[in-house]
Amino acid sequence: MVRECTLSSIRKSKRDEAAKEQIRKDNARWASKRYRLKNKDEINKAAKARMAKLRAGLDNAEHAQRKEHRKNIDKKHYLKNQDHILSKAEDKCWKAHIEKNGGADWAYGTYRSRRSKHHTGPREGE
Repeated sequence: MVRECTLSSIRKSKRDEAAKEQIRKDNARWASKRYRLKNKDEINKAAKARMAKLRAGLDNAEHAQRKEHRKNIDKKHYLKNQDHILSKAEDKCWKAHIEKNGGADWAYGTYRSRRSKHHTGPREGE
């Protein structure tokens, strides 16, 4: 039986090994993504059970050590992204003020923003 040589089959046969490997990896990545989306609930349930088992197996010293490590990582992330985090918090405060005090007809000067970076929530009495 003679196989028909179409243009696409000729192009596929001329691919080098690196291109074929990249295509294989892309297809595997897409299949993995489809599987995760399809079985999201089961995967999350299994992960929760695995983490609960891990937490139950830790003694107090290990738990404190993991907690301290997590705290240090969170602090490092906060210090790295401090300006972005605080600007998002100020935007939330601004939007809450607009919702509370009127929509389109509110005056620009009625919102007093906090000057300090350490206080981003709404002030007392507002």
